[in-house]
Amino acid sequence: MSEIENKVFIGDQDPTNGVKPGDKVNGKTIPVGGCSGEARRRLKIKPRQRMAEKINNVSFARSQENPQVKKAIQGWSACMARSGYTYKTPLEPLESNWGDSPAPAEISTAKTDVKCKNSVNLVGTWFAIESMIQEELIARNEEVLVGDSRGFDALVRRASKELAKP
Repeated sequence: MSEIENKVFIGDQDPTNGVKPGDKVNGKTIPVGGCSGEARRRLKIKPRQRMAEKINNVSFARSQENPQVKKAIQGWSACMARSGYTYKTPLEPLESNWGDSPAPAEISTAKTDVKCKNSVNLVGTWFAIESMIQEELIARNEEVLVGDSRGFDALVRRASKELAKP
């Protein structure tokens, strides 16, 4: 989103974007909490993390602690080091400020990253472990997930009604 679109969407929820209650854009007052805040109020969305999101976050965190995943990450890191890179985890290159279009250094890093991931089967190992964790969490939280699904369906119905209004 553009800076102005972000200000309208987030509104005064984020003090760093400089929007104050009563601010206007194109002659219209930005709602409290921005358009996203207005949507939450009109659709009666209660702020809470859905179980599916929680399972995703928990499984990712737990997978990183798994000995097989740790070993694959260490193998990946060693492979990267042999090519002159000093990353400890495959998440570190994502934190680099590469710029708007890929530069030769970024392309070289990406090619080495893929080669090293393949050499230690990092993706396959990590996927298998994280999937196993997710399956366990899904089975343990099936009732909550069904409730979340029903709640989401009701939210979509409310949103459709709001969108149909003139």
